[in-house]
Amino acid sequence: MVNLYVHLFTLIPLSIMCLALLFDRKHWLCGIGASVACLPIISVLVSVLSTRNGSGFNYGASQLQMAFLTFPEFFNTIFLNVLVLAGVGACLYKKNVNKILIVITAVTLIIGVVGATITPMFPRYLMSAAIVILLFACVGIAELTNILNEKIKIDLTYIVMLAIFIVFTWMMWPNLESHYFVMQYEC
Repeated sequence: MVNLYVHLFTLIPLSIMCLALLFDRKHWLCGIGASVACLPIISVLVSVLSTRNGSGFNYGASQLQMAFLTFPEFFNTIFLNVLVLAGVGACLYKKNVNKILIVITAVTLIIGVVGATITPMFPRYLMSAAIVILLFACVGIAELTNILNEKIKIDLTYIVMLAIFIVFTWMMWPNLESHYFVMQYEC
């Protein structure tokens, strides 16, 4: 989590979470504390953006690349599986935190795509949003397993986990094979 705080673009979800806490009647004092804790990164962000905007940049991803390459960079070849499971988790999980996390993730991704015109961006800069998507995917797996267990009346948790592991490994096998079994040469 330290790497997430260190990177400048984590200020996007952090600021949305601070605003959510500030507008919450019970936890507004926590919102003030979290906002004060984020002040050092705001000064760094302002200085970096002013330095970058003073000169043209010729690196980074375009808006179109940010829109289409963010999810494959987050989850490699299984991004469709993870997004489907995250969608299931978002639909089946009926807590108030669900809406806040969806808004935080969506706004972070939208600002990342739009921000590609202002400053050099890469999809990995938005990795903090991947954590929330993975949490929703885990919730989706848990909720689907609970539904299956209730209908069949047998605990199939380990079988479902093994099946997901096998499917994900099977889909990522070409990448795993090229990474671990093909000789890597360095000049």
